[in-house]
Amino acid sequence: MLARRTLLSVRFNKIISVRLVDPACGPCHHTGVSPQERYARTIIGTLRAHGFSAYLAGGCVRDRLLGLEAKDFDVATSAQVEQVQSLFPHAVPIGAQFGVVLVASGQHVCEVATFRADGRYVDGRHPTSVRFTDAREDALRRD
Repeated sequence: MLARRTLLSVRFNKIISVRLVDPACGPCHHTGVSPQERYARTIIGTLRAHGFSAYLAGGCVRDRLLGLEAKDFDVATSAQVEQVQSLFPHAVPIGAQFGVVLVASGQHVCEVATFRADGRYVDGRHPTSVRFTDAREDALRRD
């Protein structure tokens, strides 16, 4: 069975649908692949080669859906922080309690985050707790 990726349809900052698409659907036909996206896709490939789920996530997905050029490419994965660090020894845990590490190589930096669901927000930006979860639930919490 082919792996699938979650694609969100967003309208007026509200998720209106969630569907799974084939990850072989590369970048949009009308845009090239930037070096930053290529680097993020390399990280995804490494994670998948080691048995983890991994997808582009966050603003780059939103920008593509809106027909905009994405500049920031984040990765969401089933791998825990320690597992990401073992695959990428140069990874820096910037928010390990939230499952977030930075993977850098040369001028390219990519935020890699473990799939999670957030608890209550007290300041509008930082959750009081997180629970590690699956790709679907993680996608539902993202913008």
